Amino acid sequence: MRCTQSRLKLWRKCHRAHWYKWILKIQRRWPSRPLLTGQLLHKMIDYLAKGKDPYAVLAEYKKKYKKLFIEEAEIYQNTLEEGERIFKGYMNHWEDDGVEFVDSEVELKIELVEGVEFVVHIDKVAQEKGMLWLWDHKTHKNLPTAEQRLSDLQLVLYFWVWNKLHTGKRRVSGIVWDYLRTKTPTIPQLLKNGTLSRRDIITDHATYLATIREHNLDPDQYRDVLDELAKQKSPFYDRVPLPAPDKNLIESVVNDTIDTAIEIRGLGEILKDRNLTYMCPSCEFYEICHADLRGLDINFIMKTRYEEAEPYGSEESDD
Repeated sequence: MRCTQSRLKLWRKCHRAHWYKWILKIQRRWPSRPLLTGQLLHKMIDYLAKGKDPYAVLAEYKKKYKKLFIEEAEIYQNTLEEGERIFKGYMNHWEDDGVEFVDSEVELKIELVEGVEFVVHIDKVAQEKGMLWLWDHKTHKNLPTAEQRLSDLQLVLYFWVWNKLHTGKRRVSGIVWDYLRTKTPTIPQLLKNGTLSRRDIITDHATYLATIREHNLDPDQYRDVLDELAKQKSPFYDRVPLPAPDKNLIESVVNDTIDTAIEIRGLGEILKDRNLTYMCPSCEFYEICHADLRGLDINFIMKTRYEEAEPYGSEESDD
């Protein structure tokens, strides 16, 4: 049995969703807006790390989503434009950060327990000050707190897998969560008196300065706002390192992973019970699951809203 972190996560979340994705092997024809944003940014950063043109990815996505009906196409095009703004902000924020990406989109395989091949997909391997680090790009509506990060420990597991398979200088020193917020910086409004709004806006230095120039205003008149934005911690981008995770933490995460993998190996093709919560509407299988729950004919929904999934599913963005 092949198992990935996204499969473990989905099994823990809902057996019915796992059954749709991994047993029936279906997926939505068109992703949700948050998932699309995450996929776009993930791929653009991958191209950037490989020395390829990230905007070629954007052009490819725009071409693909033009095929939809007009209203849907407009929604997705707006999503792609927001994604472009987020990427440009990311580039500007981390310019000259001194980080060198030495590998991107790395797939590793290890036998977790008998009969279970565990596959991990590592976003980036980066080098900084002579040390190697595993990176994971995460897109969120809001940047997570330290407490919330305790439930996002897949990189700890990846750290363990990597160092099990590598020795010497190829061993990594720690992990880095690379966060991108999917809410774009607010563009300050031009007020009736010809000045820009200064209060109660969540934005960044680059966006505020670009708006000043767009309206041919004098940056010196907004020096206090610009200086404050320049020195404050970004509410849109963050990188959180965890050098050499604690051995007890690693052991706990690995043991939990093994226990879940054993469950899936024995029950994955049998259990399809629903875990009904207020989060259900955000699930990609909500339409078909809800219709089936009500005893409706799901064939039309299956044909029009879903398609055969890519082999083994795809790693998910956390939104």
